[in-house]
This record gives sequence, structure tokens and C-alpha cells, in this order.
Amino acid sequence: MKKFIWKTITDTPDTYIAKGTNLEGSLFSEKGLRINGVVKGSIECEEHIIVGTEGRVEANIKAKDLIIGGDVEGNLFATNRLEITSTGKVKGDIETKKLVISEGVIFEGHCRMIEDENHKSNKIKEEFPAYIVSSEEEKTG
Repeated sequence: MKKFIWKTITDTPDTYIAKGTNLEGSLFSEKGLRINGVVKGSIECEEHIIVGTEGRVEANIKAKDLIIGGDVEGNLFATNRLEITSTGKVKGDIETKKLVISEGVIFEGHCRMIEDENHKSNKIKEEFPAYIVSSEEEKTG
């Protein structure tokens, strides 16, 4: 089911920056964004961003989900999932909960994995299991 959803994301961008288009400045979108042109500046999106194989980005990017298939120079922050396809080139630091890097990717930078709150609380429970004492045991011993 997840693969179907991800495929749907890649097939239906709400905003499209086509090859031959150059954009410089700050870009914000509430809906999905696909970049096949050139963008310089900063990009923020509440949904997904796809940098296609012909896309060239010199910007810090923040989005829920990111798919990088082109060239990106800048820091990437994905609150959910970041995928760099085999044609992707990233020069910058990345931060995400879920990371997929295909064979053949060029990546120069640092990676920081974000833990979600559910995972973090489960990890704490595993490391420090609670010892529950009943009121009877407490009184006697």
C-alpha cells in the first residue's frame, strides 16, 4: 500500500517548475512540488517535493517528503521521508526520520536521523523498564 501512495505522489505534483525555468528567491508551497528546472534560494513545502533528473537546486529544502533525482546543493530536512534515487546528487547535510539511498547516488555531507516520539518513548521503556511495586510490597519491604 505504501508503494502505491508513494507512486501516486510522484505522478501528481500540484506545482511544476519545468525544464528551462529559472527561479531565484524563497519558494513556499502548501501542496506537492516537482522541480525539473533551476531553483536558487530556499524551498519549503508542507507536503512533498520531487527534484527530477533534470532539476538543479541550490537551496535549503524543507518538506514532509523529499525525492531527489537531480542535483541539489543545500541542506535537506524531511519531516517524514527522504529518498535519493540512483541519479541523485546531494551536496549538503540531510535530516529525516526515514532515509532511502539508492545505489549509484553521490552524497557529500552529514546525515542525522530524527526519532519520532513513539519510537523514542519505546526505546526509553526498553532501556529503563519500570519496576512496579504494589502497595503491599512497599509496606513490607
